[in-house]
Amino acid sequence: MREQIRLAKRPGKAKKLGSKVKPRADWDEVRAEVMRHLVSQKFQRHSELGDQLLATGNAELVEENSWGDTFWGVCEGEGENRLGRILMEVRQELRLSRGR
Repeated sequence: MREQIRLAKRPGKAKKLGSKVKPRADWDEVRAEVMRHLVSQKFQRHSELGDQLLATGNAELVEENSWGDTFWGVCEGEGENRLGRILMEVRQELRLSRGR
């Protein structure tokens, strides 16, 4: 199943496949740290994406959505915006690592 998810042509397809997988027992406790690690790797490994993230300056980054995700983002003004906060943390790490 992991390989099918990895090879999915579109994010929506990967999400649909992933929803069929039973998460590990401690997923609620570790998911934010797993996401933080993956987001950090993405922007560290792909310098052009890191440049785009740095180009946001000091702007507050908010993962707005219309599908009710109030853990990773904000929907109708409500939510924890975990993904936005992670992006801002990673942006700061990139600044420090690149001497900006």
